[in-house]
Amino acid sequence: MKLVNICDEDGLLQATNGMIDNPELAWTCADNTKKTVEDFRLENVIGQWADLCERGNRKVFINVLESVENETEKLFDMQELPSL
Repeated sequence: MKLVNICDEDGLLQATNGMIDNPELAWTCADNTKKTVEDFRLENVIGQWADLCERGNRKVFINVLESVENETEKLFDMQELPSL
């Protein structure tokens, strides 16, 4: 069995017919599909999504803090502080 480009309609048809003609290959593909679906169930990937979102939010928060710090520094640089 070979990989087929999704734009190759004839190739996809031949590959599908090849699975129909080869029950062992069809079972192997079905088993692999089931395993892949189970591996990517929400319960299995939710922690990865949470980590990704947390890292993204942390970066946004740091960027906001840095921006505020930069703007504060600009304000102090622009103002003449009174002498004591």
